[in-house]
Amino acid sequence: MVPTAAKYVFLFWAVAVAIAVAVAVPVLANGSDDGGTGATDTVNPSTKVHNALIEPDVRRYTNVLPRDVCEKIIELGEAAGFALEEDSIDAFEIKNNENKHSQAIDVMDEDGNVNYPEIFEAFEPYIPNIAELIRSQRNEELDRLLFPDEPPNRVPRLGWIFYRKYSPESTRNSLIPHFDSNMHTVNIALNDDFTGGGLFYVKPRHSNNPEDYFPNQENNYFRGEDTADGVPWLLDYQLTYDWVNNLQHENTTGVVFPKLETGDALIHNYTVWHAVAPIKSGIRYSMVLFFDMHNPLLNHDDDFYDNYLLIDIGIKHEIRECDPTTGKLVYIHDDIDVFWVNDEDYDDYESLEIVRENLNPGTSYKLGSYPGHELRALRSVREGEVVPPPNTRDILSSVVIEIDKEEYEFVGSFTTQEDCDIVNYVEKEEL
Repeated sequence: MVPTAAKYVFLFWAVAVAIAVAVAVPVLANGSDDGGTGATDTVNPSTKVHNALIEPDVRRYTNVLPRDVCEKIIELGEAAGFALEEDSIDAFEIKNNENKHSQAIDVMDEDGNVNYPEIFEAFEPYIPNIAELIRSQRNEELDRLLFPDEPPNRVPRLGWIFYRKYSPESTRNSLIPHFDSNMHTVNIALNDDFTGGGLFYVKPRHSNNPEDYFPNQENNYFRGEDTADGVPWLLDYQLTYDWVNNLQHENTTGVVFPKLETGDALIHNYTVWHAVAPIKSGIRYSMVLFFDMHNPLLNHDDDFYDNYLLIDIGIKHEIRECDPTTGKLVYIHDDIDVFWVNDEDYDDYESLEIVRENLNPGTSYKLGSYPGHELRALRSVREGEVVPPPNTRDILSSVVIEIDKEEYEFVGSFTTQEDCDIVNYVEKEEL
């Protein structure tokens, strides 16, 4: 982290840059981007500051890859096959089976291994020009401060190349807004013969970032000494598939779908929130390059998504059963132990981590959690009993945390007196 660099970092719009065959086209601040609708919200003068938006540093370059090269890469990709991969961006959605898999090819992985030589060789001659585009786009004075051990005007370091395919038939046809942790991202359109959806980016509202950003002015990336990563806040609903999947393919004041023709590239820094809206017809192919994977402006010991999505929730023990003597619906006679299910690092095994022991019937417990986390209720071990491994104990109930819900209840199979009456009736009939 280099706090002294703050005064040198600005969110600024591009001036056209010509390098090799690529031409930079600034994505217009009003969201029109050459062929968009240019739609804007109508606001009263008194609400202009409230509705003002933060302009990200996003630039479009035309003809970065020749059309015939794009066609060859698509042909090679289809021949190789697009593997189904879970995406860390969807960590909170996987448990609900929403947009679980991407169709992806890791052309060059994060360790620098080239996994698909034919695709890499077709693409490799254009990498130096792409790196030069980034070098011309970045703030050189800031870069010197962030990478003091590197030579002046250093070449950006390529760290990862992956290749994505989206279509209405894909398991995943969209991607929620996210930002990348690397310094600069390049997204190249390999084709443009599809309709609807596609790549878009979001302009955060100034009202959601009032202390650190100023509308229509140069803005430094930093929110403050404690969270000096410079990524502005979005609104909670903008981080959901409900929002993304219902977007129309049109530019508004807060959402921009850049016009990308075959071979064009979009380059942005790590502060830009971007996503993919659903494709309506056809197939969208894109090549994505991550440069400078180690980003000194991000605190690598503290995951931003954890800070951003951490929510305070309440969980209540409401597990009941039918009293065998009276037939009445009553709380179970046992406390429960609450566990968090940690399955991120295990393929075939779930790790259970204790959150709260001996939660009494009818009582609540407050804790911090994240969307997508699963909490399970296991019957507490009674005094004198041998404590078995958590994975061998009966699951009484479970809940999955949602982004817009704060109160939860553990409930069992009996939730109303009617449930007990049905059981009692069946038992009497069997007798």
